[in-house]
Amino acid sequence: AELIKYSQTQVSPNTGLPNISIPFYTISHKGVSVPVGLGYSGGGVKVADLASWVGLGWNLQAGGLVSRTINWLPDDNDDLGYMYTSYDLAHFNANPDSGPCCNPNEQGHQLLGAQANARDYEPDEFNYSLPGYSGKFYYDQNLDDFVQLPKTNVKIEKQVHSPTNRRITGFILTTPNGVRYHFGGTSSHLEGVERVRTWSQTQDGSYYNDASAYASASIPYYQSWMLREIEFPTSDEKISFAYDIESNVRTILKSDEELVLAITDCDQQYSLNHMEKKYTQPKIKEIQFPKGRVTFTRGTVERDDLDNAYPLERITLFDGADNFIRAFELSTSQSLADPGYNYNPSFIDLNIIEQGKRRLRLDSIAIVDELSNVEGVYAFGYNPQKLPQRFSRSIDYFGYYNGKENDDLIPRANYTPIAPSAYYGSADRSVNPSYTQAEVLTKITYPTGGYDEFVWENNYVSFFSGSSNSFYRDHLLEYTEVFDSYSCLHLDGNPSNGYDHSMTFTVPMNGDGITELDITVEGCPYTDGIQALNDQNCSYTLYLTDMTDAPNAPQTLLEPNGFKSLTPGNTYRISATYNGNFQGCNNTQTGNPSPGGFSAVIKYTEDPTPGEYIHAGLRIKELKTYNDALDGQPEHWRSYDYTYPGHTATPGVGSGMAYLLNLNYMGKYRRVCPLEPNNPVETIKVTSNTLVQPVTGGSLVGYRHVRETFKDMASSNGYRLYEYSNLDLNGDNPYGTGYFFTPFPALHAKTVFPNWRNGNLKEMRLYDKDDALKKLEEYDYERFGTFHKVPKDFAVQVHRMPNLVYPNQEPSDNIYVRHYGYTTEHHRLKSRTTTDYLEVGNVTVTQVHTYDNNP
Repeated sequence: AELIKYSQTQVSPNTGLPNISIPFYTISHKGVSVPVGLGYSGGGVKVADLASWVGLGWNLQAGGLVSRTINWLPDDNDDLGYMYTSYDLAHFNANPDSGPCCNPNEQGHQLLGAQANARDYEPDEFNYSLPGYSGKFYYDQNLDDFVQLPKTNVKIEKQVHSPTNRRITGFILTTPNGVRYHFGGTSSHLEGVERVRTWSQTQDGSYYNDASAYASASIPYYQSWMLREIEFPTSDEKISFAYDIESNVRTILKSDEELVLAITDCDQQYSLNHMEKKYTQPKIKEIQFPKGRVTFTRGTVERDDLDNAYPLERITLFDGADNFIRAFELSTSQSLADPGYNYNPSFIDLNIIEQGKRRLRLDSIAIVDELSNVEGVYAFGYNPQKLPQRFSRSIDYFGYYNGKENDDLIPRANYTPIAPSAYYGSADRSVNPSYTQAEVLTKITYPTGGYDEFVWENNYVSFFSGSSNSFYRDHLLEYTEVFDSYSCLHLDGNPSNGYDHSMTFTVPMNGDGITELDITVEGCPYTDGIQALNDQNCSYTLYLTDMTDAPNAPQTLLEPNGFKSLTPGNTYRISATYNGNFQGCNNTQTGNPSPGGFSAVIKYTEDPTPGEYIHAGLRIKELKTYNDALDGQPEHWRSYDYTYPGHTATPGVGSGMAYLLNLNYMGKYRRVCPLEPNNPVETIKVTSNTLVQPVTGGSLVGYRHVRETFKDMASSNGYRLYEYSNLDLNGDNPYGTGYFFTPFPALHAKTVFPNWRNGNLKEMRLYDKDDALKKLEEYDYERFGTFHKVPKDFAVQVHRMPNLVYPNQEPSDNIYVRHYGYTTEHHRLKSRTTTDYLEVGNVTVTQVHTYDNNP
């Protein structure tokens, strides 16, 4: 049987993401390999994304780094940070927990705003990458050491400035073979945050706040530690990394928009939030190794899209005698934003606004040989749909472009079920497949003249944790119908029923039933721009009847603009009666109450993929390989199907999994109203943020079942069926996260999931083009040393609301609080069983993996 042919780009079926890379050179020495090249991050480009110095979506692969996300204060803030503070979790837990106010010995008192700048009850998250390894770690106060999630045999040590200044200046990571990787250590190997400023535009004015405890120009905190040196255990030889520093790099990022609904004596509140960041940025300049060196040359012209930053222009390889071997020359340009769908906040520097209209794009890479001749070129093609500027509100729930003309970022939805017609927010944040692919990579032409073509499609999920999806607007097909009196099209054929015009429509069974009506009736007076449809001067009265369930109970339509919650699958009749002597459809109605006609625009939707929700970003649909630029047909290609197979309970439905839909909603948000300071009322808060919990690695979606089909110009070459592990919800963790038993919003709750348990290949079946099974691979995994951290001993997360003001007392913070812990373990392959189905008989081989180096 003819089996699968070779193709250049590999794909991870579990995530649907291809591994797109342009290799330059691999440094190899004493068992250590350092690949140098460029990689492309598939999955789509978000509107707010900043391009790296090699272009939007691309990243330079040349070494490694340790980076962190700061929670509360930097962990290494002397005396106050999580690593060094005397106000640790043990101190916090030793105090009584009767409430947040007001005894200084209470737990809650430690969380008040007045104390918060001197407390750090939440550790920073650190991530590292080095050749062959990557991982995440936190500092654990009880262990007085770093803990890795999951556990590995990599040893992590921190280095500080001095005994009296314990800011982390570097790390040493030692791999099991004894190789030591040094990060940071000198100013040129550190990314320092010099200033963080938050901006807020509210209904009361504009405000900004400098986070002085976070960073300053004279004493920055370090956000990233760059790989400086690789040290070998049996040799004095080293691989060294040198960097240039770009100083005063500055940009502004949108945080979110917030809407708090009005209630009792509290007016509606609305705010726009941005964050300005000023930092130093190391850029790799040279890698020296025993057999040569690689240099990286920046361009001399400053980027148009980022202050004080420059693009990478050239990568050059020299041998040990400093002879020139080869080079990459990068050609970049500035991609201009779509002129529509832009938003220009008045309180943001106009220079930053202009930068947001441009994005650095990688156009091509020329390969220069040892004779300085161009021996070939990589050329890159992108989707022609342009992104809007970086501050645009035309984004979906996840931050990708959706082409909607939004005036705010609050998703329009009914957040108050007791009032079915009460819709708040005006933004359509749904995913729009016509725009998600804006400026994504679609083609790579290789130096040989052949090329790969990437065909993308949107991610879909059919399973997610959490029970609520009522506020999530899925991608729906939209239908519009017009009912009016300006022709005979809708003349009622049965005058005896009392209607002069009528029309029927059926709400799709696979729709949500939400139907929008926009009605105009001549003669009806206006009040504050809204027609009164029940006025005696209206020329017509309109009715809506459910012909399926209540054909004899018409409802008078009194709202000119609004939404109706109709029953999916039911047929409805919209009717109109002239409030006078009707004189026929071709005649102008005259006399009392008023001459004239009416118009009603009816909009409803249908879900094209019932049982699935469109989700964040893109997955690969097809990867086509052409041998020559003139070829009309691909030489061979692969296609991917992410649905459940026929033997499962839901065949044909997508097998995508996600932790949560992006529901930016918080019920029971406590507010203080002027007349009720002692009894805060609860309302609803909606935010626009695009945060989603990754399923595995950096992917927001994982697929359980995938079919990978291989084809050539003549026929199918066969296919593979993959099955991956289910979404793990940490069900074996015996600890909860409750504290004060408050309704903390699930989307905003930090939960450290053991996501390394997700996306593990369980089974792969290989079939030939005749559907004959040729190979079966089965994988078994084991967990070792599983440890669940007690939440109250690890982290406190606080969600702050407006302060409470009690008569004759100091203000008290109005907060929701929760603890969270972590799970860690060794997770590894235990065995792999391979069965080959041959004509002479089946051959089965099992490889058993044993581990004897557990720390």
